[in-house]
Amino acid sequence: METKKKVKIGVLVGIIVVILAVYFSGFAFYSSHFYPGTTACGLSIENQNVAKAEESLTALSDSYIVTITKDGKLVVDNNNNGNSGDNSGGNTGNNNTENTLDATVEYCKFVQSYLWTDYYELKFSNPIGTELTTLINNISSVKVGSTEYTPASNVTEDSTFAPAGFNTWTAGAYDGLKLAANGFDTSGDNIITITTKDNKTLTCTVKTDGTIIQ
Repeated sequence: METKKKVKIGVLVGIIVVILAVYFSGFAFYSSHFYPGTTACGLSIENQNVAKAEESLTALSDSYIVTITKDGKLVVDNNNNGNSGDNSGGNTGNNNTENTLDATVEYCKFVQSYLWTDYYELKFSNPIGTELTTLINNISSVKVGSTEYTPASNVTEDSTFAPAGFNTWTAGAYDGLKLAANGFDTSGDNIITITTKDNKTLTCTVKTDGTIIQ
C-alpha cells in the first residue's frame, strides 16, 4: 500500500515539474518577445523579438509618405495604392513596388489661361520618348487633394485633366499633364495621386514653393 502511495506521489510530482517547466519556458520566451495578439500600426508583431518587430515596422514605413503642411498639419499618405496597415498580415514593400508607377515628376507650375480654365502643368522627366507617351495615355484618373479629376481631350472645365506635350516636337507625343487649377490649394501643399488603367499609382506632393516630393 505504501509503495502505491509513493508511485502516485511520484507521478503527481512529475506532472507538477512538467507544468512548471512549460510555464517558466513560456515566461522566459515572452520576456523577450511580444505576446500573441500584439499589433503596432496595424501590423501583427506577435511572437517577435524587438529586432524582428523593428524590421517589420521599418518595411511597413517605407510604403507611407508623411508631409507636414504649411499650417503645421501632418498628412500621412499610403503609397501602396490604398492598402494600409489595417490588415494584420504583412503588406510590405513587395506589393508597394508592384503597384507604384515608375515615373518621375519634374515640376508642377500654374498657367493662367485667357481662353479656357486656368491649369497646372505637370511635367515628367522619366521615362522619356514613346515610353512616356504610352504611360500618359494609360492614366485613368487623377486626384488633387480631395478633388477627383476626370480625363478630357483638353482642360476646358474644372476637375479635368488632359495629356500634353510641353517639350515635344512630335505630334501625338506627350511628356506631361494639364490639370485644372480648381483642385489646388494655393495656400498650402498639394498631394497629387495619379492612377493608371492597370492600377499603378504615383503620389507626389507639390510644396508651396513648387518643390516636388515624391
